Amino acid sequence: MAATTMIPSQKGLHMFEMAGEEAEDRRLGTMRPKVEPLWRKHDAKAMKSGQRGTIYWVGKSIIGEDGAKTGDCEKGASYQGEWHNNKKNGYGVQVFPNGQKYEGQWANGMRNGEGTLWVPLGKAKKLRKLYVGGWKDDRRHGRGTCFFKDGQFFQGDWT
Repeated sequence: MAATTMIPSQKGLHMFEMAGEEAEDRRLGTMRPKVEPLWRKHDAKAMKSGQRGTIYWVGKSIIGEDGAKTGDCEKGASYQGEWHNNKKNGYGVQVFPNGQKYEGQWANGMRNGEGTLWVPLGKAKKLRKLYVGGWKDDRRHGRGTCFFKDGQFFQGDWT
């Protein structure tokens, strides 16, 4: 049994004639089940969980004054540590594109627990401690010590 269907498009309505199973499915209002896209299967395989090696993020391409790519890239980031449900979780070390380094505890992809933040100093980018202490939701929280360039430090509570 053949069925005629009107399908809208940008150029108006087009008439298509369907025969066989396709027409029967359309007439009964049933459709074949969708096939799961391949990217979902590959995405599930890429989920990070447990102890992993270092994962690198590549920086963006640098664009010159003429608008063309220069061939260089901004500095990227790296993370080495534990994962759970595709998020940083447990102990890990993250080096940020700006040269800062965090070493400590993570939960749900954010700094949580005890950790140390290091910042680059001078042209040589030598790292010095900036903060040692508690973290909650990626912010300083609880007892900690902040170190200043001149050698002084502040020890106290952050909220």
